[in-house]
Amino acid sequence: MKAASSGRGRSAGHAIASGNTMVEQPTSESFIVRVYRVDAQDERKISGLVEALDGSGESEPFTLIDELGAILKRRLIGRYTTS
Repeated sequence: MKAASSGRGRSAGHAIASGNTMVEQPTSESFIVRVYRVDAQDERKISGLVEALDGSGESEPFTLIDELGAILKRRLIGRYTTS
């Protein structure tokens, strides 16, 4: 797999893995998922934050794996349904 560049000094996008190659994605369509803790007794209880990389400063917290899934689904579907 090709390694992603650090992207320093670039604001147009970043590289992500897609199969065995890296694909350039616009930053406006990207986000970071930060996981802060996972409950040892119930792995569905996962706390974290989804942060937009479009410069908006927008972030959404989650406390369950289902909430994370819903956030990602909404963000990914939103990318393809806007005109």
